Amino acid sequence: MSDEIEISSIEELIIEVIEAYKKVTKELDKEFKFEVKKHGKQHEQDKMTDREIAVYMFFDKDKALKIGKANIGSKGRFETHHYKCAYRYTKDGRKDQSRLANKIIRDEKFKAQIEDDIPKFIKDNKKERDKNSRLATDMVCDKECEDCIKKFINNNCCDDKKDIEKAKLACTNEYIKYFIVNNFQRINVFLNKKEGRFALNFIEALLQYYFKPKYEGKAQRKKNKK
Repeated sequence: MSDEIEISSIEELIIEVIEAYKKVTKELDKEFKFEVKKHGKQHEQDKMTDREIAVYMFFDKDKALKIGKANIGSKGRFETHHYKCAYRYTKDGRKDQSRLANKIIRDEKFKAQIEDDIPKFIKDNKKERDKNSRLATDMVCDKECEDCIKKFINNNCCDDKKDIEKAKLACTNEYIKYFIVNNFQRINVFLNKKEGRFALNFIEALLQYYFKPKYEGKAQRKKNKK
């Protein structure tokens, strides 16, 4: 029996959240359309159109890791932001704490798995490089790429451009994206932009309250460190 989140349970939950929102706003007769898209392991990233706003959720099996929102003008946050590390950050996470990629590589739970998956990434990435010579990892050999990834995730720090060449950073970010895509599921809830930011904020907040994602909120972060 699968321990992943089922899309039907998310849809039922969203309906309940929307009904609660309509009661709060006294818009009981308002038609409120939404679409839920689930992507399992090896998921492809959805694109957000100019007519949409969205709440996105990342899960490790049935445990929420991160829940966030993307309003109008936030395509980057929705499509790419969480799949790559910030260029500058420190061990205590004082810089750019919002990225899922930064959270993952700082999490002791995933450290061994992150290192174990590197050879498979190198092998799969080589196949892609054979198809597409413009990939950033073409600029470095497989050994350099592997060494760079290990250094980056173990030191967990890149405070100076001299620490890591641009091509090697690109290689590392390609791997972090590969790891997230191949190990976690993602669920997106799309709304029409006319519903507005208040509805978006309301849905995000209630989903966060319900699932209590690992990487959201100071109290939750303190709990995770214990």
